[in-house]
Amino acid sequence: MMRKYLTPALLLVLPLLSACEAYSPSKQDVGMAAGAVVGGVLGHQIGHGSGQAVATIGGAALGAFLGSRVGARMDRSDQLEMEQALETSNDNQAKSWHNRDSGQYYSVMPRRTYEGASGRCREFTTVTEFDDGHRKLVSGTACRQPDGSWRAS
Repeated sequence: MMRKYLTPALLLVLPLLSACEAYSPSKQDVGMAAGAVVGGVLGHQIGHGSGQAVATIGGAALGAFLGSRVGARMDRSDQLEMEQALETSNDNQAKSWHNRDSGQYYSVMPRRTYEGASGRCREFTTVTEFDDGHRKLVSGTACRQPDGSWRAS
């Protein structure tokens, strides 16, 4: 059954992967992609029977919207805080901060550290609390670049 969906998924993803070298995703793009994946997985788990596909698509769409919103609001100082957390925090040790300009609260927790093809990589979870009290959880992976910065993938 899984094989039935694997081939169409690969046909959609392969052209995107080939463009990765020329395109550096924005924080909004990364947030949208991570949100779509998390939302799709959650929707798939919630849906049952013939409604499972609708729940998966709906979850992915909602996750993409919320993830994009989180990514768009993260400014350069937030990115530096996140990079510092990825650089210095131990696995499962959260680093939290408040951006006074945006009113956002952030918490980044590296979950797992490993050596990837391009060097040190870390899986992480970010929690953002919006002004209205809503929270958004985004998980992803970031790898240290040759210049010392971190790039989420």
